[in-house]
Amino acid sequence: MNKIIIAVLCAVINFTAAAQKKNIKTDTFKVLGACEQCKARIETALKNIGTYKANWVIETNMLTVSYDSTKLSKTEISKKLAAVGHDNEEFKTDEKTYNSLPKCCYYDRGVKTVLMKGSIDSLIIEDNNRKNTSNLVGIVLAEDERGVLTPAMGASIRNIQTNSGIIADKGGTFKLPIYLPAKIEVGFVGYKKDTVSINSFDEVKIVLKYSNAHQLKEVIFDSRKPSTYISKQSTLNTLNIGTRELTKAACCNLSESFETSPSVDVSYTDAVTGIKQIQLLGLSGNYIQLTTENTPEIRGLAGSYGLTFIPGPWVEGIQVTKGTGSVANGFESIAGQINIEEKKPDKMEKLFINTYANNMGRLETNIHLSQKINDKWSTALLTHADGVFKKRDANNDGFLDNPVGRQFNLINRWRYADEKGLFAQFAVKAINDKRQSGENDFNEATDKFTSKKYGAGIDVQQYAFSGKLYKYSFFICIAPPVYYIKLSAHWVI
Repeated sequence: MNKIIIAVLCAVINFTAAAQKKNIKTDTFKVLGACEQCKARIETALKNIGTYKANWVIETNMLTVSYDSTKLSKTEISKKLAAVGHDNEEFKTDEKTYNSLPKCCYYDRGVKTVLMKGSIDSLIIEDNNRKNTSNLVGIVLAEDERGVLTPAMGASIRNIQTNSGIIADKGGTFKLPIYLPAKIEVGFVGYKKDTVSINSFDEVKIVLKYSNAHQLKEVIFDSRKPSTYISKQSTLNTLNIGTRELTKAACCNLSESFETSPSVDVSYTDAVTGIKQIQLLGLSGNYIQLTTENTPEIRGLAGSYGLTFIPGPWVEGIQVTKGTGSVANGFESIAGQINIEEKKPDKMEKLFINTYANNMGRLETNIHLSQKINDKWSTALLTHADGVFKKRDANNDGFLDNPVGRQFNLINRWRYADEKGLFAQFAVKAINDKRQSGENDFNEATDKFTSKKYGAGIDVQQYAFSGKLYKYSFFICIAPPVYYIKLSAHWVI
């Protein structure tokens, strides 16, 4: 009896799934917009009304949307898009809604959109009698086996009358001088050429239909982004160091992330503290501006110690600018500027655990947690703990080769972004670092403030809050004082 019930339930589920799949409809039409924020606004609005899939292409302004035809219609979708500020083929948004959009989202509302139907065997062009000009403006789209339309970048459009032609740009658009009446020939790799009769200068859309009979074998071009590169679009001599390059120097904080970079030299400041110092263009770190996501966080007293306060697994990328940089970030960048990009809450892994240990008694652990709360808010918690617990004296001179001690470090990051163009991110940081060096037999409890043994202690605490809002940034650091650093030395007399 149980087997019969299970069989009936499976049949009902399969029937329901098949019925739902049968009701799914895909439409492609033009929706006016201008930028990435428009894309987020359009796709979010459609997601909220229950569409299965929506993809809006910035270059072509073409929207491909899949939805349940028993619950939604193209008219309802178009009406919703107009309500959030985007003109389309059926509805036009009101002036108040359009003016409330961010300035980067303003689009040209003067061009009347026209949908043209066509196929590879017979391309039929419909127009709406725009004013007579000397240029034919249009777009060429190619349909794939799934019915999805994409811009036909590189499609050839030739005027048969004058034998002149043009190649469609990356958005599939073209502008071709003609005189009426005219015939143009359209060709694209993998599709059969055909001719189209033109009787007006209205904007046209040409759709190349998919056909199994005329498909060529695909060619795949694969490339990898280099681990380090200099952007050709920037006027500054900025070296970008990515995560692939950082993995070559797997250990363990920011000061040790430059060991594979020829642009930055790393050396110890002294054997007592064990702190590393960087040099750029032959000048020490005092002449280098160090920023975290363009926020001047590592400066002043922290310039000597701050490089050890940013664990390597926290770093997403580093930008090294040689020479004097922009004064927008401060006046310290005499030799250059080093900007550190930390991992973002909305792009990092949900759980990350990393550990490191070596035979010198060094142990490190990193645990990262991230959570996307909703479409606007995301947060992440990055924790780090390290310590050197083994006293080491390889040359038997009675003094420690490296300081012993421990460090606790954590950061809680928050990010907000909406479809109206408001961006904000905040971070709360806490650091507690304690080190001790000197003679092997130095005991802080009994030898401190005496002349029995020599020793030096370092105690660093930092509590900081930083944030950015849209194009403006601010940084607040709270600690007892800003950086609480204690140094004590005890010499044998």
